[in-house]
Amino acid sequence: MHDFCERQRQERAAAAQREALLRRIGRQIVGLREDRGWDRARLARELGVRKQRLGRWERGERPPSLAILDRLRTMFGITIHELDLPEPIEATEFAKGDLE
Repeated sequence: MHDFCERQRQERAAAAQREALLRRIGRQIVGLREDRGWDRARLARELGVRKQRLGRWERGERPPSLAILDRLRTMFGITIHELDLPEPIEATEFAKGDLE
């Protein structure tokens, strides 16, 4: 019973960390976009994605793919470290990203 409760606690903690990370990245995307004076439609067009998909990333509902994160980094002239992503990134869901 103790192992089960501990596993549940760890799963809840991991889910909370994931949600916090997605919200933080979403806020970063919004901040970068707004600093440029772009609306969501403009950034979506520049990235080649639908506005709705960008909205999910900005709200922290889904992770953008590494390819999108790299395009954002290049587009806005920031380093990968400024995106404040977890290490190692290859082991996270960002490696596959929002593939719907």
